[in-house]
Amino acid sequence: MDLVSKDFWCQFAPELNIEELEIKAHVAALGQEAQDLMIKEGYVQLNQLDLGFDFTKLESVISRLASQELLPVFAFVYDEFWLLQAKFKNILSGFLGDQYKMLPAFWAWHLDPSKQEAGWEPHRDRDRHALEEDGSPLAVTLWIPINEANPMNGCIYLVPANRDRAYNTERESSFDFEYAAVRALPARPGDALIWNHAILHWGARASERATSPRISIALEYQRGDIKQMKDIIVEPQLLPSFEERLDLIARQIVSYTHMYDFDKSMIEFARGRLKK
Repeated sequence: MDLVSKDFWCQFAPELNIEELEIKAHVAALGQEAQDLMIKEGYVQLNQLDLGFDFTKLESVISRLASQELLPVFAFVYDEFWLLQAKFKNILSGFLGDQYKMLPAFWAWHLDPSKQEAGWEPHRDRDRHALEEDGSPLAVTLWIPINEANPMNGCIYLVPANRDRAYNTERESSFDFEYAAVRALPARPGDALIWNHAILHWGARASERATSPRISIALEYQRGDIKQMKDIIVEPQLLPSFEERLDLIARQIVSYTHMYDFDKSMIEFARGRLKK
C-alpha cells in the first residue's frame, strides 16, 4: 500500500473526493439555551441536523479501512470528512467566538463488536483551565456519529458537569459522582455531541451481541483569542491540501501510540512523515 500516494486513496474510495470539493452551507447557529446548557451541564446534544451528507458512504469507507487493517483516521484524507466538521461553523462560533480555531487533534473509531472493542476510558480532554471563570468553554470537542451509536455498540457516556462533584475543582483527577448521574448518549447520523474539555466522559465497550460496529469521528477546537493549546492550529474553514492531511494524520498516530497497539508499519509511516 502506497499510503502517501493520492492515486492510491482515490482508488481506495472512488465514491469520495480529494481536493475536489468546496465548503458551502453551514448549519444554523444555536440559541441562548444551548449556551446556558453548555455552562450548566458541560455539553450539548444536537439531533437530526440537516448536514447534507450520505453517511452510508462515509460509513462504508471507514469499514473498508478497518477491513484492510488501516487505521480509521485515514478517512481524513477525504474532503467529505473535512467538509462535515466545517458545517458546524455557526454552532462552534457560538461557543468559542467567530475566530475559533481547530486543533491538530482528531480521531476516527470503528469499534468491532466481534472483538468487543471499546472507546477511550473515562477522562477529561484537558482540565478546569480550559474553562472561563463563568464556566463557558475555552475549548470543545465535536463528536459525530457516522452510523448509529447505542449502548450495545459503544456509545458515549458522560457525567454532566452539575452532577460531578470534582468538576472544575482541584480534585478533578478523581471520580466523585453518583453512578445514577452517568448519562448514556445514543446518537444517529445527523446528530452531534459537543462537550467542553473539563467534562468527564468515555466510550463504552461494544458487546458481541451488537448488530453493527460503532463508527464515529471527533475533532477539537479552541478560542482564537487565547494562547494556542497546541504547537500548530488549523483553520477550520479551509480544507487542508492532501499533503497537509497526511501530515496531520501522522501527528494523530504518533500522539496516540501510548493508547493503541499500532502495527509497526503505521508507526513507521507516521514518524517518517513527521521527519520529512
